[in-house]
Amino acid sequence: MNERTTIRPECLRPASDFWARPEADEVREVLRLAKLSGAKAAQLLGLGTGQTGSRTIRRYTGGEANIPYASWAILCEVAGLGRIWRQPSDPQDSPAHDSAPSTASDSTSPHMEAFDHAEKVIGATWAGEREATVANIAECRDALVRMRQIAHAAGVSASLSEDALQALQRRIADAHDKLKVILGWAELE
Repeated sequence: MNERTTIRPECLRPASDFWARPEADEVREVLRLAKLSGAKAAQLLGLGTGQTGSRTIRRYTGGEANIPYASWAILCEVAGLGRIWRQPSDPQDSPAHDSAPSTASDSTSPHMEAFDHAEKVIGATWAGEREATVANIAECRDALVRMRQIAHAAGVSASLSEDALQALQRRIADAHDKLKVILGWAELE
């Protein structure tokens, strides 16, 4: 059973930012990444050191119970996935940057194209150019995550000026507001 599970990006968001509850296989993957047994995870989460705590972890990994956000966030932090409860713009919580530093000219352009594309996906749905289907709404959510990741990466690598980063944050806030409207439409149906 060496098969690795990919954890969906929507499971690695702040709770207030359209967080999606992880599936049982994603919980198992985070435990694997954190190198925690069920008993150790239960102890870490304050679920007890006996059978009750381990049973609760088995319920999470077996899909019988949903893991609470706080427990999930702690496990993600221990697994090295970052402090998911923080917004990507929080400088104190930026993850380690594995790639070599790059200059603004060679790193900004492709990233900014991806940022612009993600913004257009949300804008097109908000403007009614794309239907607000479940698939399109999921794509909009993913686009917002990409926008935040790109802005975060630009901030960590210092490839943009402070003014440019603030402009990106305003664009992200605007896209977030548009996504809220789109989600409101979905709730009306």
